[in-house]
Amino acid sequence: KSRSRKRSRSRSAVRRSRSRSKPGRKVLHVGQEFIGQLIGRGGETIKAISRDTGARIEVSKDDRDTDRSVALSGSPDSVERAVKAIDDIISQARDRLESRSE
Repeated sequence: KSRSRKRSRSRSAVRRSRSRSKPGRKVLHVGQEFIGQLIGRGGETIKAISRDTGARIEVSKDDRDTDRSVALSGSPDSVERAVKAIDDIISQARDRLESRSE
């Protein structure tokens, strides 16, 4: 079996933790203003991401005005798919927010 390792270096709408993560674990920091969009009504968006990617996703319950931690765990592939899905949702939310302020 041969395994190829690819690393994408795209600009993300979320900040990744600078601490060394284990291969199947990653912590993202999402702005408080985007958490509602990420979780979705009744948690449906975050549940769908978890179901579709196979990653376990936990959002911190800190209600501060700063970023919230979003911990992802699972296989390295499922974690990367979840990161991309979260990036996509946050980017869409940011675009909507910016278009409202124009």
